[in-house]
Amino acid sequence: MVDDELPNDLFFNTEVVMFKKILLAGFLLVYSAMAFSQDDATGNAVTYQPLNLYLPTLQYMQLAAAEPAETATKDTTAVEATVTDTVSIESEYKDRWLTANKTHKWLGIGSLALAVASAIVPKEEEGAHHDLAEGALILGGAAVATGLVFHYDDLSGKKFFSNPDNWHAMLTTLGVVGYAIAVDQGGEGGHAGAGIAGMVLMIGGIKMTW
Repeated sequence: MVDDELPNDLFFNTEVVMFKKILLAGFLLVYSAMAFSQDDATGNAVTYQPLNLYLPTLQYMQLAAAEPAETATKDTTAVEATVTDTVSIESEYKDRWLTANKTHKWLGIGSLALAVASAIVPKEEEGAHHDLAEGALILGGAAVATGLVFHYDDLSGKKFFSNPDNWHAMLTTLGVVGYAIAVDQGGEGGHAGAGIAGMVLMIGGIKMTW
């Protein structure tokens, strides 16, 4: 009976030993694989660090500045386009050689120029002196008329004496009245005072706005 059980026990013990050896070999194999994976190609041990999901400081600053820079570029482009459009509009406006305001302006200046010329030329009864004076009166009247038509909205009853446009209209109108008196009294003596007064008033009126 003992002889029959002995081989079984021996076989059982051999089987357990083999299982233990296989288990140990598997453990060593796994451990070796883990150790090998921690070495780089040169055989040096690789030091593992915790996973870092933060961007480097320089890249973070670049990303932070990217959007404002792009926005600033767009804003700059928009401003440049607006300036270009404004300059284009101003150029178109400046290219117009005749406007209502220019007509009014040059009528007034022309009236003053003719009045000065009338005062300089020889005082003949029916000569250039008289013709220039009449021309000054005509241009002056046209200047006052165009001023009332084109710039009536600039005149104000409130703070009358502090509004330069009110002074401009008043002085130039009185200047034209002086021209009219001088021309009306052209055949008589003593009309020079009215003509000179008209020139001075016209100069003062023009000076108020130009």
